[in-house]
Amino acid sequence: RCLQTRTGIKFVITAEPGGATAGDNTLDAVLREIYVLYTDCALKDPFYELEMPIRCELFTQGLDALIQRMEKTIARGGR
Repeated sequence: RCLQTRTGIKFVITAEPGGATAGDNTLDAVLREIYVLYTDCALKDPFYELEMPIRCELFTQGLDALIQRMEKTIARGGR
């Protein structure tokens, strides 16, 4: 799955076909959450420029927390 922002940034997520991620809707929701993290952390950083790699500790922490939440959800059977 891929989410391209209006600024041209692309977020891509991969998953195993038929995995416990509950399908495309879940992947789309994860991509939207990543985009929210990006807008809240990177775009509000006055030193961030669009062509730069995302090097923001808050973004990294938020992404790590999102991944942990998804792993717990998958471990519980997608609920």
